[in-house]
Amino acid sequence: MALFMLRELDFDKRLRIMEIFNGQFYVGHSLPFTEKILALVSFGFLLYIIIFTLCRHAKSFLIGLKQGSCIAQGVLIVIFLLFLSNFIDGVSRKLNIFGFTISPATFVYFNAIEEVLELGISMISFITIDAYFRQIKARQTHVLPARRRSR
Repeated sequence: MALFMLRELDFDKRLRIMEIFNGQFYVGHSLPFTEKILALVSFGFLLYIIIFTLCRHAKSFLIGLKQGSCIAQGVLIVIFLLFLSNFIDGVSRKLNIFGFTISPATFVYFNAIEEVLELGISMISFITIDAYFRQIKARQTHVLPARRRSR
């Protein structure tokens, strides 16, 4: 969740004008070496977190989806909304590559849709996290206390 918040706050663009996910960031000669190292460390840490999360939780996530878990479904909806909002972000720039242009009014609508999707990401994330902690609390209340040994 912290990574999504950093992405929403444009952390990848805070170091310089260029994004750290752009290849020109690393091969360009205009940036100091220390900023390139900081960007590589940040990118490596991000990659480590993604791989660790996938290795540790992918199996339980798929099982949860199969069982209809609201937590797994919430995570899936958040992932879908993330990809959809990322696709809509800068749609005019992406369509210009194929020779399509959109009107300024349509651009405003796409911008509004993207912002609503990002709000939905936050709301569904909150609901999913709440469901997760409610599930943990329910498990703790249903666990029977250990028997005491008689002396």
